[in-house]
Amino acid sequence: MSSSISLSTVSQSKMALHAAKHGHGNPIHGILVGRSSSPTSPASSLEVTDAVPVCHEDPTKPIVDMSLRLVDGHLSVKNDGTRIVGWYTSNSNAGDEGPSPSARRVASCLSAEEGGGGGGCVLLAVSAGRIAGCLAGECPGPICDAYEADGKSGAYTRLVDGTRVASEDDGARLGEVIRSAIRSSGEGEGDAAAGGGGSQLSICDFVDHLEDCGRGDWIENREVGRFVKNALA
Repeated sequence: MSSSISLSTVSQSKMALHAAKHGHGNPIHGILVGRSSSPTSPASSLEVTDAVPVCHEDPTKPIVDMSLRLVDGHLSVKNDGTRIVGWYTSNSNAGDEGPSPSARRVASCLSAEEGGGGGGCVLLAVSAGRIAGCLAGECPGPICDAYEADGKSGAYTRLVDGTRVASEDDGARLGEVIRSAIRSSGEGEGDAAAGGGGSQLSICDFVDHLEDCGRGDWIENREVGRFVKNALA
């Protein structure tokens, strides 16, 4: 297990936009990218630097396997020291903010591929309530809860103490960026997890990419990355 988990503003903004675009009545799932230091050490740390949206439905094995292979290949070519460090999800029912069994299974599989233990792998459950708080100007911290593998079963059922999870930027700054991003996408007119009208800032997941004949920038979503960078400047 990692003693501390850091979440970048870019990764949280992408997760929030994914939930805002597709989360109303649909589960969302995606890949977490980042770095970890000494996953077997008691003082290890995990940094989530980016989020890659995968789907807005219950994940099937072909979609999960293909997206993981493509992202892993992309990171190998990029060669910047980042790797796949976990999975994120948000339930179709906004009132149920814990990870679904399918999300737990994916996280367990990712951990098993690393040799088990879960030290370098995390499961994030995005909170629709916290995204709504960002839109209302109230964002005390990360927009998600973190789960780690249970030491005995290996299942991702253990909620990580909130003191071990931190945002790259303070809550006010994070909330401001997420609020601006969602409003710029045209998805923030109603409930935080509800889809809206026209889009200026757009996010694309792997399923969107497939449905658009392979034209979507689903792995990097560069437009969103540039937006966040400019908002933080």
